[in-house]
Amino acid sequence: MSVEKHSAGTMVYLKNMPIAVLGGGAVGKTCAADMKLAGREVRLFDMMPFAEKTLANLGKTGILLDGVQRNRYCFERSGRAYFDVVTSNIEWAVKGAGLIVVAAPAMAHEPFFRALIPHLEDGQVIHIFTDNYATLLLRRLMREMGCTKQVIVGGWS
Repeated sequence: MSVEKHSAGTMVYLKNMPIAVLGGGAVGKTCAADMKLAGREVRLFDMMPFAEKTLANLGKTGILLDGVQRNRYCFERSGRAYFDVVTSNIEWAVKGAGLIVVAAPAMAHEPFFRALIPHLEDGQVIHIFTDNYATLLLRRLMREMGCTKQVIVGGWS
């Protein structure tokens, strides 16, 4: 499925697709909780052996977002988020996902990408937070690994 095949090139097709968050640290959990509280299907992934600690008990406890929230648009979201999938299996996390958020430190980008690339699907959108040239690394690894999937990649600073 390519981006062009969906709504004449718009990205409306992503609206009802699951979101995969790769990285079970503070940023990944916070992003995943926010998206879940927005009513989306969210799958949270972390790599072993980290997943044993970062993902432990999340299926039971979820993540609580609360406290003072200050931002430019006075936007607030709080509550307890329970994820649809909490896993150390990257294939389960990304299969059929429209948006993939990579929330991992720069030193983890390459192992995450090497695990992710064989499971990419046409039309997926990948956000990398924080970028640190990870967009370039991902595209280089895709070429080296022979991946020709049509994905959109964006990095955040």
